[in-house]
Amino acid sequence: MPRPRMYILLTQGPDEVVAESVILQWAGSASLHILSQAQIDADTAPDIWLLEALEAAPRGAVVWVQDILSFVPQDETAAHRFWLQLKGRIQTSRARMIVLSTPWPREAGDAISLHAAGLNRLAGLAQATYHLTPAGMVPLARPATQPEPKRRRPWAVPLALVLATLIGAVVGWLGRGYQDRLTRAPERAANLAGDWGRGYFVEHGQIYAPTGERLHLRGINWFGFETPEHVVHGLWARPWRALIDQMARLGFNAVRLPVCPETLRAAPVSSIDYYRNPDLKGKNSLEILDLIVEELDRQGFYILLDHHRPDCRSISELWYTDFYSEKEWIQDLVFLARRYAHLPHFLGLDLKNEPHGRATWGTGNRATDWDQAAARAAKAVLEVNPRILVFVEGVQENPVCSSSISHWYGGNLEPLGCTPLDIPEDKLVLSPHVYGPDVYMQSYFKDPDFPDNMPDIWDLHFGQFAGSYAIVIGEWGGRYGAADPKDRVWHEAFVDYLIAKGLFNTFYWALNPDSGDTGGILLDDWTLVREDKMRLLRRFWNAASEAQARDTSAE
Repeated sequence: MPRPRMYILLTQGPDEVVAESVILQWAGSASLHILSQAQIDADTAPDIWLLEALEAAPRGAVVWVQDILSFVPQDETAAHRFWLQLKGRIQTSRARMIVLSTPWPREAGDAISLHAAGLNRLAGLAQATYHLTPAGMVPLARPATQPEPKRRRPWAVPLALVLATLIGAVVGWLGRGYQDRLTRAPERAANLAGDWGRGYFVEHGQIYAPTGERLHLRGINWFGFETPEHVVHGLWARPWRALIDQMARLGFNAVRLPVCPETLRAAPVSSIDYYRNPDLKGKNSLEILDLIVEELDRQGFYILLDHHRPDCRSISELWYTDFYSEKEWIQDLVFLARRYAHLPHFLGLDLKNEPHGRATWGTGNRATDWDQAAARAAKAVLEVNPRILVFVEGVQENPVCSSSISHWYGGNLEPLGCTPLDIPEDKLVLSPHVYGPDVYMQSYFKDPDFPDNMPDIWDLHFGQFAGSYAIVIGEWGGRYGAADPKDRVWHEAFVDYLIAKGLFNTFYWALNPDSGDTGGILLDDWTLVREDKMRLLRRFWNAASEAQARDTSAE
């Protein structure tokens, strides 16, 4: 059995962030298996778990072990045994490639020499060792371009020397020569790793991919993971992959997935036809969420995960309840940020769906001020995954810095004008929700000037911030004439407004036909399409493409 190719990546910064783009390119079309501490139960020994996971790796897969040093036992004897066992597992693995990455330099301490010695034991197996920084990738041992020879290459840089150099950086021994090597990194390597450290970002009110490409999100909501079924809806009628394929054919390129805490706890699922979805049989909610998120990523959909309901049944006014604390809320957001950090199309987290009722903004009350809570959550999320964006909805009514014109749940961003969010501007996306008469007959829908009165109201509620902030409409929709005729008028007027304001990034509610007050893009059979809704969306999308083309030519 051929021995797998093995690489060591020493990263300047979190390896799951800095190393991601490199490993994705190395993996190509091969199955990529990521092994990290986040996947381990509290009762399981990390070193044993890792050794077993390597032994079970599928034939031909690419295996990426994130922060290999976090798996090493603290006891010196146990650590020595672990490194020997790890070397044996790598030699006999059925995987095609194994990548061991870890942030380096580490914090100075007694464990440094032990870690260096352990990594050095693997030097003879490695095709190459790299130091990977946001500025580029520096080879610290020449990569093999041919199958590994039976004798050691005389030109290979001993890993012990590499580690001694990097350890020296921790204790202040870093010399000028090593700095020069970093600045002379090849341009190709810099392009490969450079932008991915920053991830998705906002600039001048626009959202950009890590590559620098400006995004146009043609988004759709697909709900179900936030319900007592703990799985996206429609799987009683269609195979799950067929629904994703259909979204792609319709032209959507982004999906907002609402979730709830119990779904993240590996809950049992219901309402699945296993004849249509045999690959889901025996899987829990988290395993199915993993499958769907990974398939969306594979097909190139930008993924927005939305913390929708704390009890999986109803939308809460605040981000916490009597039975679900702020600490648990932030822990769940951090869990999502970590778990899907390896996916290149993981766009962001919508921190809390539709704050309303008691939720306030800028009053100074920590217990109800949504702006303060959002900042606390954003800080925790961006600490573990600085690549993604943070989506923040508005409130409903507010006692300060807010008009008295009725607002939707999560639709009032007016207080931002008085109390800015303490969230980095290059990571912040405002995400109001906006609906029409089918959801609720607001007084302004009865105005004799409707729909001409609406642009001023939308400007007041959220549109005033266009250009200064990135704005993504997280939910909008309705039955589009299948119920109240005014809803079709509202839809057309809202699209005209979005085009006029240059607000082209939205997530339509919803794919699901079982949304009681809006219906869906799909009809009740979960197959046929509301073509009239799609014509409206395509008019909107085409206008966005034309505007972006004009902007590009102007540059």
